[in-house]
Amino acid sequence: MLADYSGQRLKELRLAAGLTQLQVVKEAGLSEAALCYIENGRRRPKRSTIKKLLDLYTKKIKYWQRIDKALSASGANMHLAAERDGNGE
Repeated sequence: MLADYSGQRLKELRLAAGLTQLQVVKEAGLSEAALCYIENGRRRPKRSTIKKLLDLYTKKIKYWQRIDKALSASGANMHLAAERDGNGE
């Protein structure tokens, strides 16, 4: 159920997707303040906003999973994960 997604859970999903708040607001059409308020529990998002965020996060998470799976045989996925998380060179 969409209403069950708390701001904290949405933030966790955003981070799992490897997205910054700025990337999300550009792709989802939200203001920075709105996303910040949602993630901090200060604003309850509309169902349409939750769906938009979940669609974006799911797409990105699936993308990273496909890349990781494709590279796992070569051992290159550790480098990719570090790059995705902003720890790469």
